[in-house]
Amino acid sequence: MARPDEDALVSTPITGRLEASAASLGDTVEVGEILLVIEPLVDAASRASLEAQRRELLGQIEGARAQVEAQQAELNRIAILVRSGLATEAERAQAKAALAAEHARVESLQRATTDLAGATGGRIELRAPAAGVVVMLATEAGSTIGQGTVVARIVRAGPRWIDIAVPPGDPIGSGYHVHGVDGPVAASLLMRGAVIQADGTRRDRLEAAPMAAPSLPPGATVAVEVLHEVQGLVVPVAALVRRGGETVVFVETEADRFAPSPVQIAARGGSRAVVSSGLSPGDRVVTLGASSLLGELGARGGAQQKARK
Repeated sequence: MARPDEDALVSTPITGRLEASAASLGDTVEVGEILLVIEPLVDAASRASLEAQRRELLGQIEGARAQVEAQQAELNRIAILVRSGLATEAERAQAKAALAAEHARVESLQRATTDLAGATGGRIELRAPAAGVVVMLATEAGSTIGQGTVVARIVRAGPRWIDIAVPPGDPIGSGYHVHGVDGPVAASLLMRGAVIQADGTRRDRLEAAPMAAPSLPPGATVAVEVLHEVQGLVVPVAALVRRGGETVVFVETEADRFAPSPVQIAARGGSRAVVSSGLSPGDRVVTLGASSLLGELGARGGAQQKARK
């Protein structure tokens, strides 16, 4: 999942018909890029009313811009007074805040005017409010979309959270490998789950680095490999042989003579295994033909065998 502050939603300001999709799922977009084009569904009377509102907003924008200039002049005046010791930093901060508020008001009025212009002009272009990856998008051309309907979702680049379900008594991993859409991704433990869920598991939360974001789309289900550090000796898997209910390896007892030794396997992965007991550092073991030796051992009643190392 994406962190809450990385989600950006796009909704329709007016009821309309989806004319076209300018973007596709999975696209990386920048701020202001066109995502969708909506054809407003308004009658003649509504269109006239919207045009009147647009003109009123244009007047408000002019007034707001005049206020911005006035607030900027006031800020400059207070800055001079602060340098002279006749005004305080608190007064300058208050003037900065007032200027920022007026700038925000102008931007808000401009966005509203653009939306109304689209409604009266026959089409509205819905643009990306943030840079990121498109993870949800309305694509059914010709469909009617109600006012306020969410039609696109953009996830900003940033760390991804992955919740994994593990048995309550399991220790946390020493490492985690996440199998993302584009390949393996490294992740680290962010928080161990403290509550047992209804399904009898706890939820541990992992975090993957921002660079892994394209490989981990929010809402996807991914496989996670939980790693646990173990102590032991590493041997090739080819050296392991099953005998009855135990695992053995053939250990050299003297030059070119080998005997079976029961071992405990602590971990196994790929072509190697970790033996936690049954071997000592420096032991030489059979890695080629171990299964054949086991057959010969049974035929000869447990005698030591010669083998290739």
